[in-house]
Amino acid sequence: MRKFLIIVIWISSVSVALAQSRDEKLLKGFHNIGSEQVKEYAKKLCGEEFKGRLSGTPEYMDAAHWVADNFCKWGIKPILSDSSYFQMFNCGYTIRESVGKLSVLITDNKGNIVEKNLSFPNDFLPGSNSGSGLIDANIVYVGYGISAPDLKFDEYKNVDVKGKVVIIESGVPYSGNDESKIEGWNKYISAKYKVDNAISHGAVAILHVGLVAKPGYPYNEDIVYAHIGDHIVSELFFGTNKNYNYQKSLIKKSLRPASVEIQHRFKISAKTTHFTNGEVCNVIGVIEGSDSTLKNEVIILGAHLDGQGNPGALFSGALDNASGVANLMATAKALSSMEEKPKRSILFILYGGEEEGLLGSGHYADNPIFPQEKTLCVVNMDMVGNGSGFVLTRVDEYPLLKKHFVESNNNYLHRTLRTNSDKRGKGNPRTDGHLLYNKGYRAFGLWISDREKPLYYHHPYDTMETLTPEIMEDVAKWMFISTYNIANDSSIDISKLAK
Repeated sequence: MRKFLIIVIWISSVSVALAQSRDEKLLKGFHNIGSEQVKEYAKKLCGEEFKGRLSGTPEYMDAAHWVADNFCKWGIKPILSDSSYFQMFNCGYTIRESVGKLSVLITDNKGNIVEKNLSFPNDFLPGSNSGSGLIDANIVYVGYGISAPDLKFDEYKNVDVKGKVVIIESGVPYSGNDESKIEGWNKYISAKYKVDNAISHGAVAILHVGLVAKPGYPYNEDIVYAHIGDHIVSELFFGTNKNYNYQKSLIKKSLRPASVEIQHRFKISAKTTHFTNGEVCNVIGVIEGSDSTLKNEVIILGAHLDGQGNPGALFSGALDNASGVANLMATAKALSSMEEKPKRSILFILYGGEEEGLLGSGHYADNPIFPQEKTLCVVNMDMVGNGSGFVLTRVDEYPLLKKHFVESNNNYLHRTLRTNSDKRGKGNPRTDGHLLYNKGYRAFGLWISDREKPLYYHHPYDTMETLTPEIMEDVAKWMFISTYNIANDSSIDISKLAK
């Protein structure tokens, strides 16, 4: 009996010693992640060298090779069938010679014409995929640019836009929660639909309301377009005896067209070259699990590598999404440094083509490396560099996974953490995580709350100065601890997790 007790005590002592040793090594990796490290990764990605990381361009592939070289240096292995890090697919892109020029020819009450030049980027942003040309034409405000017979809604009815410039809002006017109505309106939400509809009615140019660059806006050689601030639209309504904000709210409230012909002219110039066969990829690396059975299960950490490019001026894309890539890289480096490898495999994916319509995550979903049923979870990092708190969406549905994220934050970081069981996966996804969730993955969105600096979205002011490196450091530390612990939790039965 005494010998038995000695053996039990010895086994317990060894187990405690091993756990302490593991914790010490985990803390070593934790403390090796620093704000200067993630800041340097982000700074590299934002530099002139990569020209905004526009999908399809050679500069995007330069950025992809830089990430892959780091993966290789850290011992993170390629896993694709060709033994590379690059899951290739096609993505067209457009190069602009300059931001172009926009001006409005305003006719006053006495018939005098005054030309007002718009300033970049405070009044307008160039159309990333605009056709080339110089347009000088009258203007018509057509609301959301929708012609929907099934909804008895046509914003081109009773207005003549042939040979004119149309002003179009983003999205759709319906903002309620009726899913049947959402589905009906969402058929008309895409930029492609709106461009095609404008062209079919004879418009020669589009002014898209909102200072947000959109590389995913479809290229059509027959249309020149730009993005303008709503303050410019308000000015254009002067002389119409109508108020812009009232007209827009009227459309949303009544779900009836309220188009307006504006008695001013607009000049738009753009010189572009479009390439239909751009080279783009997802960058994928793996840390293979150490357990003979659990290594066939995987945790995916993802972030999109691409940005808005250089449509005549550099859009460095610091927050969106150099921050997410930098955090993922710091997490990957720390995980790869662990002597005791995780039991489950960890896959790192830098998606391409996100800004063009979630092309990279869609391509991975159609061509997965690990079967979906063997994917424990996906964590998507997007715009994770400005603020002081953590947000993890859709994780409440999976308490066995959630507890690791909560415990890691409570034990090591003590940041404000908000979680939810977001069921709003239906409709048109706007992030890679959202798309993968719609595809049936346990996909969580990682965001930052309590913004500390101004937010510039798809704008040239989204630079390194908008980032808070301290939160980026903590995101990487949080993901490092949480991912490692989930990967080693052999009590999780993937077959019994909620769908």
